[in-house]
Amino acid sequence: MATDGGLRQIFQSHLPDADIVSVETWSTGRGVPDFNYCLQGCEGWIEAKVTAGMAVGIRPEQVAWIERRCRVGGRVLIAIRRTTLAGPRKGPASDALWLYGGHSVRALHDVGLKHQDRLGYWAGSPAKWDWAEIRKIMMSSK
Repeated sequence: MATDGGLRQIFQSHLPDADIVSVETWSTGRGVPDFNYCLQGCEGWIEAKVTAGMAVGIRPEQVAWIERRCRVGGRVLIAIRRTTLAGPRKGPASDALWLYGGHSVRALHDVGLKHQDRLGYWAGSPAKWDWAEIRKIMMSSK
């Protein structure tokens, strides 16, 4: 699985009417989210993460970029795909999407998925996630 949990491709396949552009700026701009989108005239950014636990690996420069963009009214979301394998101590396997607004980036950095101020949570495979609700959040969150 990709370091972003395959979320870029998942969003592209489930939102075919959105213009989604991957952004790779490791050499020119640190902290810029993974992809930019435009959906029915609403533009925003999504930082995509994958985790098997409750911790979310958000770097300080990502916190800074997202907080700066949110301060000036930008639309930023943090999409976290949490996947776990089944096991005697882990319980059943899971695959879920957690969606947070950019205003939660510092709390996600500090306490991970224990931060409860999320915009949405969907369990099951990506086909089972509520894409109508995700679309609504992408178009309305700031």
